[in-house]
Amino acid sequence: MKTNKGQSRAAGRPRSEEARKAIICTVIEMVEQKGFSALSIERVAVEANVSKATIYRWWKNKEALLISAFLEMTEAKFDYIPSLKLEENLKKQLEELAKVLKSSLGKALLSVVIENHEISEQFSSSFLYPRRNTTKNILKQGIQNGHICEDSDIDASLDMLFGAVYLKAAIYKQEIDQAYITHLVEGLLKGIRSK
Repeated sequence: MKTNKGQSRAAGRPRSEEARKAIICTVIEMVEQKGFSALSIERVAVEANVSKATIYRWWKNKEALLISAFLEMTEAKFDYIPSLKLEENLKKQLEELAKVLKSSLGKALLSVVIENHEISEQFSSSFLYPRRNTTKNILKQGIQNGHICEDSDIDASLDMLFGAVYLKAAIYKQEIDQAYITHLVEGLLKGIRSK
C-alpha cells in the first residue's frame, strides 16, 4: 500500500493485532492471578492499554474473552504423534486435557460452560469436538493396525475416556493424575483390544 508521499506501508492492521494479543495476554494473567470473578472489561482495557471500544469490537462480554484466551492457550497442545504406540498417544491426549482443565483458565471456563449455553456451544465446536476427533483418529488407526477389534464402538470408547476426565474435573473437582489416566486407558483397551 502506498502513502501520499509514495512510501510503502505494510498491509493489514498490525496495531489491531498487537492490541488483540495484549488483550488476550492480559486476560490470561488476570484469571491466573485473581480468578475469573475479578475479570472485567474495564480492568482488561486498563491493563492492556486499550480502549473498551477496542475490546467490544471483538468480544461482547468477559465470557467471550475467556474462551478466546482459553482457545489461544490450547491451540497446539493436542497433536497426534504417529510414531507413538496406541497407549502412549491416548495417554498423551488425556494428560494434555487434564493439564488444560486444571489450569486457572480451564477451571474458569468449565464453570462458565455449565452456566452459559452460547459459550458451551463454542467450547464444544472449537475445543471438545476437534480434540475428540483427534483421539477418534488414534483409535481408528489402532483398528487399521490390528490392535483394536474392528467392531469396537469408537464413540462409546471416546465417551468413556473424555467423560471420565470431564466428570472428575468439572463435577468432582478432583485432581487427575498419571495413575488415573493410565488406569482409564488400560481399562478401555482391555475391553476393545484385538484378541
